[in-house]
Amino acid sequence: MADERHRAYHTAVRLLGRREHSVAELRSKIRHKHRDLDQPTLEHLLETLQQDRLLSDERYAEVAIRSRIRRGYGPKYIEQELMSKGVSSELVESVMEQTMLDQAYDWVQLAADQISRRHPHTAQDSAAWLKAARFLARRGYPSNLVMQVLGEQPPGETHQ
Repeated sequence: MADERHRAYHTAVRLLGRREHSVAELRSKIRHKHRDLDQPTLEHLLETLQQDRLLSDERYAEVAIRSRIRRGYGPKYIEQELMSKGVSSELVESVMEQTMLDQAYDWVQLAADQISRRHPHTAQDSAAWLKAARFLARRGYPSNLVMQVLGEQPPGETHQ
């Protein structure tokens, strides 16, 4: 058993050396690779990694948020992805807020940059506007932000 625990620890350190992982993500990978490891031993291993500051959901969230923002993703996409990796919604919200303050990110400007790069002709016709709106929605930008960036309605349409 001690030998299996030792191998599992080295697997975890090797995985963490490549990139950050959430606790839940690393738990799943270790459980998959070391099927003979019992649950209490696995949990003790994860606690040890956290105490040694090798494993942190907060650090994982910080790195993931900055990475996804640089790649043009919006807040809803980022939050959903982190929660799917086992990071608590409270921690996601807290880290997202802190990252936005520290880095002075502006969601409206980030969305506008995505549109100017990917869909520069949105002001010309309603089909381009709709395509750009769907693009931002898929990227995780909320509808109110999409409307702020693109305008309330497609070009050529008027409310009556």
